Amino acid sequence: MGRFPIWRLSLILLAWLLVRVAGDEPFVGVPTRGSAPLRVQFTDTSPGNPTSWLWYFGDEDFAAAGWLEFEPQGLTPGSTFGCATALADGSILLTGGYKFEHGVGSPTNRVLRSTDEGATWHPVADQVPWAPRAEHCCVTLADGTVVLLGGELGTSGPLVSDVWRSGDGGATWSQVSGHTAALYRRSGHACLPLPDGSLLVIGGRKDGEASHDVWRTADQGATWTQVRAAAGWAKRDGHACTLLPNGEIVLTGGRDGEGGRLQDVWRSADQGATWTFVGSVAPWSARWGHLCLALPDGGMVLAGGETGFDENGTWHSTDGGRSWRRMSGRAPWNRLGYTTSVLARDGSLLLLYATDVRQRAWRLSTVGSTEQNPLHTYERPGTYSVALCTDGPEGARSFVRERYVVVGYPLFGSARRGHGRDAVAVAPDVPEWRRDLQQVPGEEEEPDLVPGGEQPNPDSVPSEEGPAPEHAAMPNEGRPAADSVNPPIAPVKSDGEPVPHDRLPAQGGKGLPFLVAGLVLLVVWFGWRFLARRRLQERLRPTDWAVLLSAFALAVLVLAIAAQWI
Repeated sequence: MGRFPIWRLSLILLAWLLVRVAGDEPFVGVPTRGSAPLRVQFTDTSPGNPTSWLWYFGDEDFAAAGWLEFEPQGLTPGSTFGCATALADGSILLTGGYKFEHGVGSPTNRVLRSTDEGATWHPVADQVPWAPRAEHCCVTLADGTVVLLGGELGTSGPLVSDVWRSGDGGATWSQVSGHTAALYRRSGHACLPLPDGSLLVIGGRKDGEASHDVWRTADQGATWTQVRAAAGWAKRDGHACTLLPNGEIVLTGGRDGEGGRLQDVWRSADQGATWTFVGSVAPWSARWGHLCLALPDGGMVLAGGETGFDENGTWHSTDGGRSWRRMSGRAPWNRLGYTTSVLARDGSLLLLYATDVRQRAWRLSTVGSTEQNPLHTYERPGTYSVALCTDGPEGARSFVRERYVVVGYPLFGSARRGHGRDAVAVAPDVPEWRRDLQQVPGEEEEPDLVPGGEQPNPDSVPSEEGPAPEHAAMPNEGRPAADSVNPPIAPVKSDGEPVPHDRLPAQGGKGLPFLVAGLVLLVVWFGWRFLARRRLQERLRPTDWAVLLSAFALAVLVLAIAAQWI
Protein backbone atom coordinates (compact mmCIF):
# COMPACT_ATOMS: atom_id res chain seq x y z
CA MET A 1 0.00 0.00 0.00
CA GLY A 2 1.41 3.36 -1.02
CA ARG A 3 1.48 6.49 1.02
CA PHE A 4 -1.69 8.49 1.39
CA PRO A 5 -0.98 11.89 -0.26
CA ILE A 6 -0.81 14.65 2.32
CA TRP A 7 -2.65 17.06 0.05
CA ARG A 8 -5.64 14.74 0.01
CA LEU A 9 -5.58 14.58 3.78
CA SER A 10 -5.50 18.39 3.91
CA LEU A 11 -8.53 18.64 1.63
CA ILE A 12 -10.42 16.11 3.76
CA LEU A 13 -9.64 18.07 6.92
CA LEU A 14 -10.65 21.30 5.20
CA ALA A 15 -14.01 19.81 4.16
CA TRP A 16 -14.58 18.45 7.68
CA LEU A 17 -13.95 21.87 9.22
CA LEU A 18 -16.38 23.52 6.80
CA VAL A 19 -19.07 21.01 7.71
CA ARG A 20 -18.22 21.55 11.40
CA VAL A 21 -18.75 25.28 11.05
CA ALA A 22 -22.03 25.20 9.15
CA GLY A 23 -23.54 21.79 9.90
CA ASP A 24 -27.30 21.93 10.49
CA GLU A 25 -27.20 25.19 12.44
CA PRO A 26 -29.78 27.82 11.47
CA PHE A 27 -27.14 30.56 11.45
CA VAL A 28 -23.40 30.99 11.92
CA GLY A 29 -21.44 33.85 13.45
CA VAL A 30 -17.72 34.50 12.84
CA PRO A 31 -16.08 35.10 15.25
CA THR A 32 -18.08 34.38 18.40
CA ARG A 33 -15.22 34.88 20.87
CA GLY A 34 -13.02 37.89 21.31
CA SER A 35 -12.45 41.21 23.03
CA ALA A 36 -14.68 44.27 22.91
CA PRO A 37 -15.44 45.80 20.52
CA LEU A 38 -16.14 42.52 18.70
CA ARG A 39 -17.43 42.60 15.11
CA VAL A 40 -19.38 39.44 14.27
CA GLN A 41 -20.54 38.52 10.77
CA PHE A 42 -23.77 36.50 10.99
CA THR A 43 -24.82 34.27 8.09
CA ASP A 44 -28.31 32.83 7.71
CA THR A 45 -28.29 29.09 6.99
CA SER A 46 -31.87 28.39 8.11
CA PRO A 47 -34.12 26.05 6.09
CA GLY A 48 -37.35 26.91 4.36
CA ASN A 49 -36.26 29.66 1.93
CA PRO A 50 -37.26 32.53 4.24
CA THR A 51 -38.10 35.97 2.86
CA SER A 52 -37.84 38.03 6.05
CA TRP A 53 -35.46 37.93 9.02
CA LEU A 54 -35.54 39.29 12.58
CA TRP A 55 -32.23 39.14 14.42
CA TYR A 56 -31.83 39.49 18.19
CA PHE A 57 -28.18 39.90 19.16
CA GLY A 58 -28.72 40.05 22.93
CA ASP A 59 -27.26 43.53 23.48
CA GLU A 60 -29.88 45.70 21.79
CA ASP A 61 -30.39 49.13 23.30
CA PHE A 62 -33.75 49.33 21.57
CA ALA A 63 -35.07 51.96 23.97
CA ALA A 64 -32.53 54.38 22.48
CA ALA A 65 -34.79 54.63 19.44
CA GLY A 66 -37.66 55.40 21.81
CA TRP A 67 -41.28 54.38 22.09
CA LEU A 68 -43.28 55.46 19.06
CA GLU A 69 -46.64 56.86 20.14
CA PHE A 70 -49.62 56.55 17.80
CA GLU A 71 -53.39 56.70 18.07
CA PRO A 72 -54.95 53.40 16.96
CA GLN A 73 -57.99 53.56 14.74
CA GLY A 74 -61.09 51.58 15.63
CA LEU A 75 -60.67 51.43 19.43
CA THR A 76 -63.25 53.00 21.71
CA PRO A 77 -61.82 55.72 24.00
CA GLY A 78 -61.92 54.83 27.66
CA SER A 79 -61.48 51.09 27.20
CA THR A 80 -58.97 49.48 29.54
CA PHE A 81 -58.26 46.23 31.38
CA GLY A 82 -58.75 44.28 28.17
CA CYS A 83 -56.50 41.43 27.07
CA ALA A 84 -54.49 41.18 23.86
CA THR A 85 -52.93 38.07 22.34
CA ALA A 86 -50.94 37.39 19.18
CA LEU A 87 -52.56 34.88 16.83
CA ALA A 88 -50.81 32.19 14.80
CA ASP A 89 -51.08 34.21 11.58
CA GLY A 90 -49.36 37.23 13.12
CA SER A 91 -52.46 39.33 13.76
CA ILE A 92 -53.46 40.59 17.23
CA LEU A 93 -56.74 39.89 19.03
CA LEU A 94 -58.14 42.22 21.72
CA THR A 95 -60.99 41.07 23.97
CA GLY A 96 -63.12 42.59 26.71
CA GLY A 97 -62.12 45.42 29.04
CA TYR A 98 -63.82 48.34 30.76
CA LYS A 99 -65.31 51.30 28.96
CA PHE A 100 -65.07 54.38 31.17
CA GLU A 101 -67.41 57.34 30.72
CA HIS A 102 -67.29 60.24 33.19
CA GLY A 103 -65.26 58.12 35.59
CA VAL A 104 -67.75 55.21 35.59
CA GLY A 105 -66.63 51.94 34.05
CA SER A 106 -68.74 49.21 32.52
CA PRO A 107 -67.34 45.92 31.18
CA THR A 108 -67.53 45.03 27.48
CA ASN A 109 -67.40 41.84 25.45
CA ARG A 110 -65.84 43.34 22.36
CA VAL A 111 -63.59 41.25 20.10
CA LEU A 112 -61.31 43.29 17.84
CA ARG A 113 -58.53 42.26 15.50
CA SER A 114 -55.54 44.07 14.02
CA THR A 115 -53.43 42.89 11.08
CA ASP A 116 -51.03 45.86 11.02
CA GLU A 117 -49.38 45.65 14.47
CA GLY A 118 -52.10 47.62 16.24
CA ALA A 119 -52.49 50.57 13.87
CA THR A 120 -56.11 49.76 12.94
CA TRP A 121 -58.68 47.52 14.60
CA HIS A 122 -61.78 45.87 13.18
CA PRO A 123 -64.61 43.99 14.93
CA VAL A 124 -64.34 40.23 14.53
CA ALA A 125 -67.82 39.35 15.83
CA ASP A 126 -70.87 41.51 16.44
CA GLN A 127 -72.01 39.36 19.34
CA VAL A 128 -70.21 36.82 21.47
CA PRO A 129 -71.76 34.32 23.91
CA TRP A 130 -69.55 35.15 26.88
CA ALA A 131 -70.58 37.88 29.32
CA PRO A 132 -68.88 41.33 29.26
CA ARG A 133 -65.81 41.28 31.49
CA ALA A 134 -62.43 42.76 32.35
CA GLU A 135 -59.22 41.63 34.07
CA HIS A 136 -59.57 38.26 32.38
CA CYS A 137 -57.09 36.13 30.42
CA CYS A 138 -57.06 35.52 26.69
CA VAL A 139 -54.15 33.51 25.26
CA THR A 140 -53.21 31.60 22.11
CA LEU A 141 -52.20 27.98 22.57
CA ALA A 142 -49.53 26.13 20.61
CA ASP A 143 -52.07 24.78 18.09
CA GLY A 144 -53.49 28.25 17.40
CA THR A 145 -56.61 27.88 19.56
CA VAL A 146 -57.62 30.97 21.54
CA VAL A 147 -58.75 30.37 25.13
CA LEU A 148 -60.50 33.02 27.27
CA LEU A 149 -61.16 32.46 30.96
CA GLY A 150 -62.13 34.20 34.17
CA GLY A 151 -62.43 37.91 34.88
CA GLU A 152 -64.85 40.19 36.66
CA LEU A 153 -68.26 41.30 35.42
CA GLY A 154 -68.06 44.82 36.86
CA THR A 155 -65.97 47.15 39.01
CA SER A 156 -67.69 45.65 42.04
CA GLY A 157 -69.41 42.79 40.27
CA PRO A 158 -68.98 39.04 40.63
CA LEU A 159 -65.96 37.08 39.45
CA VAL A 160 -66.31 34.19 37.00
CA SER A 161 -64.34 31.06 36.15
CA ASP A 162 -65.92 30.08 32.85
CA VAL A 163 -63.67 28.98 29.96
CA TRP A 164 -64.30 29.78 26.29
CA ARG A 165 -62.52 28.59 23.19
CA SER A 166 -62.23 29.88 19.61
CA GLY A 167 -60.64 28.09 16.67
CA ASP A 168 -61.16 30.82 14.08
CA GLY A 169 -59.41 33.84 15.54
CA GLY A 170 -62.25 35.00 17.79
CA ALA A 171 -65.09 34.93 15.24
CA THR A 172 -67.00 32.14 17.02
CA TRP A 173 -66.75 30.85 20.58
CA SER A 174 -67.78 27.68 22.39
CA GLN A 175 -67.91 27.19 26.13
CA VAL A 176 -65.43 24.57 27.28
CA SER A 177 -66.68 24.33 30.84
CA GLY A 178 -69.03 26.17 33.13
CA HIS A 179 -68.02 27.88 36.34
CA THR A 180 -65.22 25.46 37.11
CA ALA A 181 -65.27 24.62 40.81
CA ALA A 182 -61.65 23.43 40.73
CA LEU A 183 -60.22 26.60 39.18
CA TYR A 184 -62.52 28.86 41.21
CA ARG A 185 -63.65 32.36 40.22
CA ARG A 186 -60.81 34.85 39.80
CA SER A 187 -59.51 37.97 38.07
CA GLY A 188 -56.15 39.65 37.69
CA HIS A 189 -54.53 36.24 37.22
CA ALA A 190 -51.71 35.33 34.86
CA CYS A 191 -52.20 32.80 32.08
CA LEU A 192 -49.24 31.16 30.41
CA PRO A 193 -49.47 28.82 27.39
CA LEU A 194 -46.73 26.18 27.29
CA PRO A 195 -45.05 24.66 24.20
CA ASP A 196 -46.71 21.26 24.82
CA GLY A 197 -50.17 22.82 24.34
CA SER A 198 -51.08 23.01 28.02
CA LEU A 199 -52.03 26.17 29.90
CA LEU A 200 -51.10 27.47 33.35
CA VAL A 201 -53.18 29.81 35.52
CA ILE A 202 -51.01 31.50 38.16
CA GLY A 203 -52.31 33.48 41.14
CA GLY A 204 -54.98 36.16 40.88
CA ARG A 205 -57.74 37.57 43.04
CA LYS A 206 -60.46 35.16 44.24
CA ASP A 207 -63.57 36.88 45.66
CA GLY A 208 -61.56 39.80 46.98
CA GLU A 209 -58.65 37.76 48.32
CA ALA A 210 -55.35 37.40 46.53
CA SER A 211 -54.05 33.89 45.88
CA HIS A 212 -50.79 32.11 45.18
CA ASP A 213 -51.97 28.84 43.65
CA VAL A 214 -51.03 27.34 40.27
CA TRP A 215 -53.39 25.35 38.00
CA ARG A 216 -52.78 23.48 34.75
CA THR A 217 -54.99 22.19 31.95
CA ALA A 218 -53.92 19.93 29.09
CA ASP A 219 -57.26 19.84 27.25
CA GLN A 220 -57.90 23.54 26.55
CA GLY A 221 -59.68 24.17 29.85
CA ALA A 222 -62.03 21.19 30.09
CA THR A 223 -60.30 19.73 33.15
CA TRP A 224 -57.85 21.27 35.59
CA THR A 225 -55.12 19.94 37.88
CA GLN A 226 -53.75 21.88 40.80
CA VAL A 227 -49.98 22.12 40.39
CA ARG A 228 -49.37 24.03 43.61
CA ALA A 229 -51.83 25.06 46.31
CA ALA A 230 -49.45 27.61 47.80
CA ALA A 231 -46.41 28.68 45.81
CA GLY A 232 -43.41 30.18 47.58
CA TRP A 233 -44.22 33.76 46.57
CA ALA A 234 -46.68 36.01 48.38
CA LYS A 235 -50.35 36.09 47.38
CA ARG A 236 -50.96 38.56 44.56
CA ASP A 237 -52.83 39.69 41.48
CA GLY A 238 -51.91 42.01 38.63
CA HIS A 239 -48.50 40.34 38.30
CA ALA A 240 -46.76 39.40 35.06
CA CYS A 241 -45.56 35.93 34.06
CA THR A 242 -43.46 35.19 31.01
CA LEU A 243 -42.02 32.03 29.46
CA LEU A 244 -38.37 32.08 28.41
CA PRO A 245 -37.11 30.10 25.39
CA ASN A 246 -35.35 27.65 27.73
CA GLY A 247 -38.70 26.71 29.34
CA GLU A 248 -38.29 28.70 32.57
CA ILE A 249 -41.16 30.80 33.92
CA VAL A 250 -40.43 34.21 35.41
CA LEU A 251 -42.92 36.02 37.68
CA THR A 252 -42.50 39.74 38.41
CA GLY A 253 -44.27 42.27 40.63
CA GLY A 254 -47.98 42.43 41.30
CA ARG A 255 -50.29 43.62 44.08
CA ASP A 256 -50.74 41.84 47.41
CA GLY A 257 -54.03 41.22 49.19
CA GLU A 258 -53.94 44.63 50.89
CA GLY A 259 -53.25 46.59 47.71
CA GLY A 260 -49.50 46.99 48.30
CA ARG A 261 -47.30 46.94 45.22
CA LEU A 262 -44.59 44.29 44.89
CA GLN A 263 -41.21 44.30 43.14
CA ASP A 264 -39.84 40.80 43.61
CA VAL A 265 -38.81 38.26 40.96
CA TRP A 266 -39.45 34.49 41.06
CA ARG A 267 -38.50 31.74 38.64
CA SER A 268 -39.74 28.19 37.99
CA ALA A 269 -38.01 25.53 35.86
CA ASP A 270 -40.68 22.79 36.24
CA GLN A 271 -43.86 24.42 34.90
CA GLY A 272 -44.84 26.06 38.17
CA ALA A 273 -44.37 23.13 40.56
CA THR A 274 -41.47 24.77 42.44
CA TRP A 275 -40.29 28.36 42.54
CA THR A 276 -36.92 29.97 43.22
CA PHE A 277 -36.55 33.42 44.72
CA VAL A 278 -34.29 35.26 42.26
CA GLY A 279 -33.45 38.38 44.28
CA SER A 280 -34.55 40.54 47.17
CA VAL A 281 -35.79 43.79 45.62
CA ALA A 282 -35.50 44.50 41.91
CA PRO A 283 -34.06 47.89 40.86
CA TRP A 284 -37.30 48.88 39.14
CA SER A 285 -40.10 50.40 41.22
CA ALA A 286 -42.78 48.25 42.83
CA ARG A 287 -45.72 47.94 40.43
CA TRP A 288 -48.65 45.93 39.17
CA GLY A 289 -50.49 45.79 35.85
CA HIS A 290 -47.16 46.15 34.01
CA LEU A 291 -45.75 44.44 30.94
CA CYS A 292 -42.95 41.87 31.17
CA LEU A 293 -42.44 40.03 27.91
CA ALA A 294 -39.78 37.55 26.81
CA LEU A 295 -37.83 38.10 23.62
CA PRO A 296 -36.71 35.27 21.30
CA ASP A 297 -33.10 35.57 22.52
CA GLY A 298 -34.13 34.85 26.13
CA GLY A 299 -34.10 38.47 27.30
CA MET A 300 -37.02 40.17 29.04
CA VAL A 301 -38.42 43.69 28.80
CA LEU A 302 -40.31 45.27 31.70
CA ALA A 303 -42.11 48.62 31.56
CA GLY A 304 -45.27 50.48 32.55
CA GLY A 305 -47.67 49.48 35.30
CA GLU A 306 -49.20 51.23 38.30
CA THR A 307 -46.43 52.43 40.61
CA GLY A 308 -48.07 55.24 42.56
CA PHE A 309 -45.91 57.94 40.96
CA ASP A 310 -44.43 58.87 37.62
CA GLU A 311 -42.70 55.89 36.03
CA ASN A 312 -41.29 55.86 32.52
CA GLY A 313 -38.31 53.50 32.68
CA THR A 314 -37.76 50.52 30.40
CA TRP A 315 -35.82 47.65 31.93
CA HIS A 316 -34.03 44.75 30.28
CA SER A 317 -32.80 41.45 31.76
CA THR A 318 -30.79 38.73 30.02
CA ASP A 319 -30.43 36.27 32.91
CA GLY A 320 -33.96 35.42 33.92
CA GLY A 321 -34.51 38.46 36.13
CA ARG A 322 -31.44 38.15 38.35
CA SER A 323 -30.01 41.42 37.04
CA TRP A 324 -31.66 44.32 35.25
CA ARG A 325 -30.32 47.13 33.12
CA ARG A 326 -32.26 50.30 32.55
CA MET A 327 -32.39 51.03 28.83
CA SER A 328 -31.30 54.48 27.69
CA GLY A 329 -33.87 57.03 26.68
CA ARG A 330 -37.16 57.91 28.35
CA ALA A 331 -40.61 56.63 27.53
CA PRO A 332 -43.14 59.30 26.49
CA TRP A 333 -45.49 58.65 29.41
CA ASN A 334 -45.23 59.92 33.01
CA ARG A 335 -47.61 57.49 34.66
CA LEU A 336 -49.02 54.43 32.99
CA GLY A 337 -51.24 51.79 34.61
CA TYR A 338 -53.96 49.40 33.51
CA THR A 339 -52.18 48.54 30.27
CA THR A 340 -52.49 45.76 27.72
CA SER A 341 -49.37 44.57 25.94
CA VAL A 342 -48.30 41.99 23.36
CA LEU A 343 -45.21 41.11 21.31
CA ALA A 344 -46.13 41.58 17.65
CA ARG A 345 -44.84 39.40 14.84
CA ASP A 346 -42.54 42.14 13.54
CA GLY A 347 -40.65 42.05 16.84
CA SER A 348 -42.16 45.21 18.31
CA LEU A 349 -43.72 45.57 21.76
CA LEU A 350 -47.25 46.94 21.52
CA LEU A 351 -48.60 48.76 24.57
CA LEU A 352 -52.25 49.93 24.75
CA TYR A 353 -53.49 52.45 27.31
CA ALA A 354 -56.86 54.15 27.61
CA THR A 355 -58.13 57.45 29.01
CA ASP A 356 -61.63 58.87 29.13
CA VAL A 357 -60.80 60.98 26.09
CA ARG A 358 -58.84 58.72 23.77
CA GLN A 359 -57.11 55.39 23.32
CA ARG A 360 -53.33 55.68 23.25
CA ALA A 361 -50.73 53.19 22.02
CA TRP A 362 -46.95 52.90 21.87
CA ARG A 363 -44.68 50.66 19.87
CA LEU A 364 -41.09 49.74 20.72
CA SER A 365 -38.98 47.84 18.20
CA THR A 366 -36.76 45.20 19.84
CA VAL A 367 -35.14 43.82 16.68
CA GLY A 368 -31.39 44.16 16.19
CA SER A 369 -31.46 43.78 12.40
CA THR A 370 -33.76 42.76 9.56
CA GLU A 371 -30.98 41.91 7.08
CA GLN A 372 -30.36 38.37 5.95
CA ASN A 373 -26.64 38.38 6.81
CA PRO A 374 -25.98 41.28 9.20
CA LEU A 375 -22.68 42.51 10.61
CA HIS A 376 -23.03 43.40 14.29
CA THR A 377 -20.57 44.96 16.74
CA TYR A 378 -20.67 44.07 20.45
CA GLU A 379 -19.43 47.07 22.41
CA ARG A 380 -19.81 45.72 25.96
CA PRO A 381 -18.15 42.63 27.48
CA GLY A 382 -20.54 39.85 28.35
CA THR A 383 -22.15 36.59 27.22
CA TYR A 384 -24.96 36.95 24.69
CA SER A 385 -27.63 34.63 23.33
CA VAL A 386 -28.55 35.16 19.69
CA ALA A 387 -31.92 34.44 18.11
CA LEU A 388 -33.19 34.46 14.53
CA CYS A 389 -36.87 34.57 13.55
CA THR A 390 -37.64 33.87 9.90
CA ASP A 391 -40.80 33.94 7.81
CA GLY A 392 -41.44 32.65 4.34
CA PRO A 393 -43.50 30.28 2.18
CA GLU A 394 -43.09 27.45 4.69
CA GLY A 395 -44.22 29.55 7.65
CA ALA A 396 -42.57 31.32 10.56
CA ARG A 397 -39.71 29.75 12.49
CA SER A 398 -37.62 30.76 15.47
CA PHE A 399 -34.09 29.68 16.37
CA VAL A 400 -32.00 30.56 19.41
CA ARG A 401 -28.40 29.75 20.34
CA GLU A 402 -27.91 30.41 24.03
CA ARG A 403 -24.66 31.95 25.30
CA TYR A 404 -23.40 31.97 21.72
CA VAL A 405 -21.24 35.10 21.71
CA VAL A 406 -18.72 35.73 24.49
CA VAL A 407 -17.07 39.17 24.58
CA GLY A 408 -14.15 39.85 26.91
CA TYR A 409 -12.56 43.08 28.06
CA PRO A 410 -10.13 44.75 25.63
CA LEU A 411 -6.53 43.53 25.51
CA PHE A 412 -5.18 47.06 25.95
CA GLY A 413 -6.63 49.98 27.85
CA SER A 414 -9.59 49.85 30.17
CA ALA A 415 -13.24 49.40 29.39
CA ARG A 416 -16.03 51.36 30.96
CA ARG A 417 -17.48 49.07 33.56
CA GLY A 418 -20.84 49.88 35.07
CA HIS A 419 -20.99 53.58 34.25
CA GLY A 420 -24.12 55.65 33.77
CA ARG A 421 -27.26 54.09 32.36
CA ASP A 422 -25.44 51.08 30.99
CA ALA A 423 -24.74 49.88 34.52
CA VAL A 424 -26.20 46.52 35.54
CA ALA A 425 -28.14 46.67 38.78
CA VAL A 426 -28.20 43.31 40.55
CA ALA A 427 -30.43 42.58 43.48
CA PRO A 428 -28.37 41.53 46.51
CA ASP A 429 -28.42 37.86 47.44
CA VAL A 430 -30.40 37.06 50.58
CA PRO A 431 -29.83 33.78 52.42
CA GLU A 432 -33.41 33.15 53.43
CA TRP A 433 -36.77 34.90 53.18
CA ARG A 434 -40.24 34.15 54.36
CA ARG A 435 -43.13 33.86 51.92
CA ASP A 436 -44.31 37.35 52.76
CA LEU A 437 -40.84 38.57 51.72
CA GLN A 438 -40.13 40.06 55.14
CA GLN A 439 -36.62 39.78 56.55
CA VAL A 440 -35.94 36.62 58.56
CA PRO A 441 -36.04 37.31 62.30
CA GLY A 442 -32.63 37.69 63.82
CA GLU A 443 -31.09 39.33 60.78
CA GLU A 444 -30.54 43.03 60.40
CA GLU A 445 -33.48 44.52 58.60
CA GLU A 446 -32.95 46.84 55.66
CA PRO A 447 -35.32 49.82 55.72
CA ASP A 448 -37.61 50.56 52.78
CA LEU A 449 -37.08 47.17 51.15
CA VAL A 450 -40.40 45.55 52.00
CA PRO A 451 -42.31 44.92 48.74
CA GLY A 452 -45.72 46.46 49.01
CA GLY A 453 -44.60 49.64 50.74
CA GLU A 454 -44.09 52.93 49.01
CA GLN A 455 -40.76 52.63 47.22
CA PRO A 456 -38.76 55.57 45.94
CA ASN A 457 -38.47 55.69 42.19
CA PRO A 458 -34.95 54.74 41.03
CA ASP A 459 -35.79 55.64 37.45
CA SER A 460 -36.72 59.26 37.95
CA VAL A 461 -34.31 61.84 36.63
CA PRO A 462 -34.85 65.59 36.37
CA SER A 463 -36.87 66.58 33.32
CA GLU A 464 -36.84 69.72 31.28
CA GLU A 465 -39.97 71.00 33.02
CA GLY A 466 -38.22 70.96 36.38
CA PRO A 467 -36.73 68.70 39.00
CA ALA A 468 -38.24 65.35 39.82
CA PRO A 469 -40.33 64.99 42.98
CA GLU A 470 -38.32 64.75 46.16
CA HIS A 471 -39.38 61.20 46.95
CA ALA A 472 -38.48 60.09 43.42
CA ALA A 473 -35.02 61.59 43.43
CA MET A 474 -33.74 59.69 46.44
CA PRO A 475 -32.52 56.11 45.92
CA ASN A 476 -33.72 53.30 48.13
CA GLU A 477 -31.89 53.29 51.43
CA GLY A 478 -29.58 50.34 51.83
CA ARG A 479 -28.75 49.91 48.12
CA PRO A 480 -27.31 52.09 45.33
CA ALA A 481 -29.52 53.83 42.85
CA ALA A 482 -29.97 52.12 39.49
CA ASP A 483 -28.11 54.89 37.68
CA SER A 484 -25.15 54.99 40.05
CA VAL A 485 -21.74 53.54 39.31
CA ASN A 486 -21.66 49.81 39.99
CA PRO A 487 -18.70 47.42 40.12
CA PRO A 488 -18.33 44.88 37.31
CA ILE A 489 -20.56 41.86 37.74
CA ALA A 490 -18.98 38.41 37.51
CA PRO A 491 -20.53 36.17 34.83
CA VAL A 492 -22.78 33.41 36.10
CA LYS A 493 -23.63 29.92 34.91
CA SER A 494 -27.18 28.86 34.02
CA ASP A 495 -27.60 27.50 37.56
CA GLY A 496 -26.69 30.86 39.10
CA GLU A 497 -23.17 29.95 40.27
CA PRO A 498 -20.39 32.38 39.31
CA VAL A 499 -18.00 31.28 36.58
CA PRO A 500 -14.36 31.06 37.77
CA HIS A 501 -12.29 33.88 36.35
CA ASP A 502 -9.64 31.59 34.86
CA ARG A 503 -12.31 29.60 32.96
CA LEU A 504 -13.87 32.48 31.12
CA PRO A 505 -13.79 31.66 27.40
CA ALA A 506 -12.83 35.16 26.28
CA GLN A 507 -11.21 37.10 29.08
CA GLY A 508 -9.04 39.33 26.92
CA GLY A 509 -8.21 36.61 24.36
CA LYS A 510 -5.10 35.46 26.24
CA GLY A 511 -4.84 32.21 24.29
CA LEU A 512 -4.59 33.91 20.90
CA PRO A 513 -0.77 34.53 20.89
CA PHE A 514 -0.10 30.89 21.74
CA LEU A 515 -2.42 29.79 18.94
CA VAL A 516 -0.66 32.02 16.40
CA ALA A 517 2.73 30.71 17.52
CA GLY A 518 1.55 27.15 17.14
CA LEU A 519 0.25 27.78 13.63
CA VAL A 520 3.53 29.44 12.64
CA LEU A 521 5.44 26.37 13.83
CA LEU A 522 3.01 24.18 11.92
CA VAL A 523 3.62 26.07 8.65
CA VAL A 524 7.42 25.99 9.23
CA TRP A 525 7.27 22.25 9.79
CA PHE A 526 5.29 21.78 6.59
CA GLY A 527 7.83 23.86 4.66
CA TRP A 528 10.82 22.02 6.15
CA ARG A 529 9.35 18.65 5.31
CA PHE A 530 8.54 19.85 1.80
CA LEU A 531 12.03 21.25 1.10
CA ALA A 532 13.71 18.19 2.60
CA ARG A 533 12.02 16.00 0.03
CA ARG A 534 12.83 18.13 -3.01
CA ARG A 535 15.85 19.99 -4.24
CA LEU A 536 15.52 23.71 -4.78
CA GLN A 537 16.76 23.48 -8.39
CA GLU A 538 14.04 21.01 -9.30
CA ARG A 539 10.86 22.34 -10.79
CA LEU A 540 7.85 22.23 -8.48
CA ARG A 541 4.98 20.13 -9.72
CA PRO A 542 1.27 21.15 -9.45
CA THR A 543 0.79 18.65 -6.61
CA ASP A 544 3.54 20.40 -4.67
CA TRP A 545 1.76 23.71 -4.96
CA ALA A 546 -1.45 21.97 -3.88
CA VAL A 547 0.27 20.74 -0.74
CA LEU A 548 1.49 24.22 0.16
CA LEU A 549 -1.84 25.94 -0.56
CA SER A 550 -3.78 23.27 1.33
CA ALA A 551 -1.51 23.62 4.35
CA PHE A 552 -1.86 27.40 4.30
CA ALA A 553 -5.67 27.27 3.90
CA LEU A 554 -5.90 24.72 6.67
CA ALA A 555 -3.82 26.89 9.00
CA VAL A 556 -5.96 29.97 8.30
CA LEU A 557 -9.20 28.04 8.82
CA VAL A 558 -7.98 26.47 12.04
CA LEU A 559 -7.05 29.95 13.26
CA ALA A 560 -10.56 31.25 12.50
CA ILE A 561 -12.25 28.31 14.19
CA ALA A 562 -9.99 28.28 17.22
CA ALA A 563 -10.47 32.02 17.69
CA GLN A 564 -14.09 31.21 18.54
CA TRP A 565 -13.31 28.25 20.79
CA ILE A 566 -10.55 29.70 22.98
